[in-house]
Amino acid sequence: MIIENINDFNKKLVDSFIKRIPTIMEIEKDILENMIIIRNDLSVLGMISYENYMDKGLIRYFVFQKDVSFEDLELLFNEMKKKAEKDEIKYLITVIEDEELMVFFEKLGFKKIDTKRLYLYETALIDTVYSKAICMIYEMKEGLAC
Repeated sequence: MIIENINDFNKKLVDSFIKRIPTIMEIEKDILENMIIIRNDLSVLGMISYENYMDKGLIRYFVFQKDVSFEDLELLFNEMKKKAEKDEIKYLITVIEDEELMVFFEKLGFKKIDTKRLYLYETALIDTVYSKAICMIYEMKEGLAC
């Protein structure tokens, strides 16, 4: 398994992977720049990316094939954390609509937070289409207050 940033060499593999995901039509350029992928020699097996909101990184895409192990996904996540640290991200946030995913993110170190406490720019998440979603946060350094 190879874990790396998106680059000119793997861009075609990433495009091919994205085309297989019916819910993704296009990924914005700034989110692509934050993308980390896991691949073998032939194809992309998964990807993770975040969008910057000041000192917060909202995980926008964490998509992977079912046969990728949790250990490999954890390595993928850890590589993304390194990139987020360089961007001076203090918190990583995920918004999920499936309780089963909550267990997955808890294993990565995320904690559930009240949707009322989460603002992206000046809009409370509870006032968006994600009002019934589960919000989870990962503190890049322990002891930070959200």
